[in-house]
Amino acid sequence: MKKILLTTAIIVCLLNVKQYAQDSLQYFPYNAGDKWSYYVLDFNQGHYETITIDSVKSDSLGEIVYKSGDQMTSNRLVVDTTKAIVYASYFNSLDSTWQLLDLYHLKANVGDYWNVYRDTTKSNWFGVSASLDTNVFGVRKRVKTFEHFVGFYGGDTTGENTHDPTNWGSFLWEDYAYGVGMTHRGLEGGEDWYLIGTVLNKDTLGTIVSVKEISNNLPQKFDLLQNYPNPFNPTTIIEYQLPKGGFATLKIYDILGREVSTLVNGFRTQGKYSISFNASKLASGIYFYQLKSNGFSSIKKMILTK
Repeated sequence: MKKILLTTAIIVCLLNVKQYAQDSLQYFPYNAGDKWSYYVLDFNQGHYETITIDSVKSDSLGEIVYKSGDQMTSNRLVVDTTKAIVYASYFNSLDSTWQLLDLYHLKANVGDYWNVYRDTTKSNWFGVSASLDTNVFGVRKRVKTFEHFVGFYGGDTTGENTHDPTNWGSFLWEDYAYGVGMTHRGLEGGEDWYLIGTVLNKDTLGTIVSVKEISNNLPQKFDLLQNYPNPFNPTTIIEYQLPKGGFATLKIYDILGREVSTLVNGFRTQGKYSISFNASKLASGIYFYQLKSNGFSSIKKMILTK
């Protein structure tokens, strides 16, 4: 009986470990056809990039993921579904083998760090520096921040593993949201990538852009339009446009100047926006809505009648 109970306990434990690994893989979706659109800001100059999962196939190494549109990492990744680790895969022409660099330990917790690569002058580490809940496309998601640290030492690697990578320079950090993938990438002294839309398993969140759409539809000036309908009860539409990306806020105030609702509070890319405001919990009366972004500010009046 004790042997049966022990065997059962081991099986349950293994199943829990496997389930935890599968659950952690949700931070890195990789279905063929999945794509992520980003607004990339580089020294106040913006452009758009799209990362696409071209194909996925099984191999003795794990799930081989081929992607395009991302020059920061390898276009050939290997996902170990048992350990929930994502490797960058590079072909070594000297011995005709594939080499793996373990980039993302998806099960890792805050404060966990691992060595990715080292030579006689430097050591590269990845680690999880933060884990928090935040809104992604209006849904509360758990987000993990992975940081890439680089330390330099004068050729002597003795005792290297005792070094604390957090004391070294961090030049790259990436946020991965549960069930979404990478939502932000920051490069020290360089680019910032902001997720504006994604297609996951054929479901679209946010906005997926193309070069043609960008050139034809981008606004050239700031504008806050009059809400419609107006008067309204209880919902109305507010539209605005931004000629360049930046931090934006759209807030609602009552006639006494008290803030009653925040509709926008975060980074927005260049573009035209439409947002629905529901005032079912507010009393009838006159209200004001104000848009602020990049030094621009505009206020308009609206009337709620019940």
